[in-house]
Amino acid sequence: MKNLIYLCLLSMTLLVACGKEDDPITPDACDSTNYTYTANTKAIFDGNCATAGCHDAASKTDGIDLSSYQGVIAAGTGRITAAIDHTGPVAMPYQQPKLPDATIQVIKCWVSKGAVQ
Repeated sequence: MKNLIYLCLLSMTLLVACGKEDDPITPDACDSTNYTYTANTKAIFDGNCATAGCHDAASKTDGIDLSSYQGVIAAGTGRITAAIDHTGPVAMPYQQPKLPDATIQVIKCWVSKGAVQ
């Protein structure tokens, strides 16, 4: 009987944990972290967007330079969020799978906390 209870508890825990993976990512899920461009999102933009031939300072694909805070703000945080979440007219990264949900969540949290530098 004791093993059955443990098995039920484990199953319920796994169901809850797995269900969270499928939940939509929303800014409401942000914790009390003070998200900033420098501390939280710069590395994401540098490694995934502001790369050679894409949205770096030299290439500025579609006129978008995501290699600096000023460039990200000029591009529009709403536009960027829609692109990385694949809900806008353009999905980024281009011709690749979406960024990991945790990465998208960091950017959404940063935006929801005011897109502070």
